[in-house]
Amino acid sequence: MVWVISVPFEDGVGGIPHESNVFVWHSWLDDLIQVHKKLPDQIYKAASTTIQDDGFWKFVNRLRQGRKLIITSDHGYAVSKLFSSEEIDPEVIEKLRETFGAARYKKANEPWQERFMPPIVVSHNEHHIVMGQRKWTVRGSFPNVCHGGLSLLEVAVPFIELPPL
Repeated sequence: MVWVISVPFEDGVGGIPHESNVFVWHSWLDDLIQVHKKLPDQIYKAASTTIQDDGFWKFVNRLRQGRKLIITSDHGYAVSKLFSSEEIDPEVIEKLRETFGAARYKKANEPWQERFMPPIVVSHNEHHIVMGQRKWTVRGSFPNVCHGGLSLLEVAVPFIELPPL
């Protein structure tokens, strides 16, 4: 059973199904980052406050009733202002802007043709993906928090496993 919610954690406690194999996706953190466009320090403060709140732990403990709980994420995020690889070559910047805007990936109909050194884009599964923590100047500025590119921050997502109660 898949259950997607975007209510305060404490409000979600009563609606959790009793089945043993339940997948719950809560949009709380994604909403902070993508919908509300919070800055990194605001996200850190909100996350720290939320995971210390009784409502969050009531939700977690309800999910642990008679089943083990694994808390994880679907991907990592990175603070783009800390990216160490800012592109400076005007030709590279223009191609990245033209292809991606300020995004990290884009649906593609054909393989990436540019031969920049070092390679900065890979084509896979009908998508172009920016490799590593690269950024480039774009109109309106680069997002403060974004996917980590094809990097360890994007593909290695931590998790915690809690035993049943």
